[in-house]
Amino acid sequence: MEFPLPDKYRVRVILHECGEPFMTRAQARSIIEGKDGCFHLILDYTNIQEIGEDFADEIYNIFAKKNPQVRIKSENMSKKVRKIIEKASKMTAVLAL
Repeated sequence: MEFPLPDKYRVRVILHECGEPFMTRAQARSIIEGKDGCFHLILDYTNIQEIGEDFADEIYNIFAKKNPQVRIKSENMSKKVRKIIEKASKMTAVLAL
């Protein structure tokens, strides 16, 4: 059973409102900066057709490993974005073995 979290523990980031291509680790860090205190991070990829592998690795591998208490949920991904995220997420799973 999943209990709803108060809004202060849930953070939604609508990426297209940030207004830039998402390719680098620095861009990923600027988006997730200060989010380690939340428990549920929602990244909305509406209107985002492409992200860089470094961007995905920084969030779904590096940040995820450093902050295992944070549940990352990705929404509205294009096929291309989904593929890159899955690749970065698999690296986390492989490294955890």
